[in-house]
Amino acid sequence: MIVKINIKNKKKNKVMKMVALKIQKYIMYLVMLVLIAVFVSAVANPVANPVDVKVIGSATPSSNTFDVTVSLNPKDQAVIGMDLYLTSSDGSVTFSDGKSTDLWLKGAKPLVNSAESKGVVWHFVIPAGTVFDKSSVDKNVFTVTATTSKKEGTIKVDTKSGVSIYKQGTASVTSTDLAFTVSGAQCKDACTEKTIQCSVNKVQSCTKGVNGCTAWVDGNDCGADKTCTNGNCVAKVTPQSGDKDGDDICSTIKGGKGTKPHNTPGYISKLASKLKSYFG
Repeated sequence: MIVKINIKNKKKNKVMKMVALKIQKYIMYLVMLVLIAVFVSAVANPVANPVDVKVIGSATPSSNTFDVTVSLNPKDQAVIGMDLYLTSSDGSVTFSDGKSTDLWLKGAKPLVNSAESKGVVWHFVIPAGTVFDKSSVDKNVFTVTATTSKKEGTIKVDTKSGVSIYKQGTASVTSTDLAFTVSGAQCKDACTEKTIQCSVNKVQSCTKGVNGCTAWVDGNDCGADKTCTNGNCVAKVTPQSGDKDGDDICSTIKGGKGTKPHNTPGYISKLASKLKSYFG
């Protein structure tokens, strides 16, 4: 009886070992299939490398207005779409529309770029589907004029949704911001904001510029038939015949010759003389 039980146990153990070996083989096959799938996927659709975007410019500009350049390094990948924004850390910098520096898009239309939100944001777009030549060096994309109202600040890069790479999905962005300190003399107010004055025959208004300082700005030209007086265009007065004083307020005096100004020293003395002779 004991012998029969031992034989059964040996057979049972043998079967279990065989099952365990088969399961082990299946697991190995599955692992190999997964590894092969990952390898094929990686070859067919490699993971996009982070793209470098830099803001290049003088860290110590000599005036409140200076140029900065935006560069892009795609890391040997074909960029097919990107939204890029430049801003300052506190909104104290305004930007102009950019000027293209490198023709790095073969056969492509000029890229969209514009100063937005009253210049506080600069927006650059590589349209979806536009293929950027592969490269592994920094490419200067645009030069933008920046104007700051403060002595120091930082111009920052923001790509919102990253960069689209051909057959590789979306790449993240490694950005290099530009911290600056204006080394030259700061601007000074030239006048009191919203006041007016005359310059030759033009009206000038005192306006605060993007640099934070006020300056006189030319307005309306009063033209040939008007003259600028105290910051306003008023009608010119044509002196009447015999009016040497050129006053526009006249009065008719009995016994006089026509109209004469009544508020000038010369006229007052003549008036006194006439009144004296009249009332005798």
